[in-house]
Amino acid sequence: MNKQNTGGCKMNKIRIISIIAMASFFISFLVNINAQKPPDDPIKVFKDKKCSSCHSIKLVKIERKNKKSKAPDLSNVGAEHEPDFFMDWLLKNTEQSGKKHPIKFNGTDEEFATLLGFLVTLRDPQKEQE
Repeated sequence: MNKQNTGGCKMNKIRIISIIAMASFFISFLVNINAQKPPDDPIKVFKDKKCSSCHSIKLVKIERKNKKSKAPDLSNVGAEHEPDFFMDWLLKNTEQSGKKHPIKFNGTDEEFATLLGFLVTLRDPQKEQE
């Protein structure tokens, strides 16, 4: 009888190892799917990070939520500044008119890259004609 129990015990160990191996494979598969997700929508990042609390972008129909805010509309910001400016400005590493941006960007690196990529493209054709 001991031999049968030992054999059953080995089978249980093999099953457990197989289950663990399959679970590990499944988890690594899910991690790889998440790692390959497309970058965030820039307008979603702009809104999720509360940029639209103070800023509008009339060019893409985003209105500021705080109507009393004096922050500028960003519709032509890509034509007004060099790309490096945005990174330094949003991380509070530079000043404009003697002031730093009131809020330091607090998102992920991917969200930051998405937002920066969006801001540099903002060029209002009407303002460029002036």
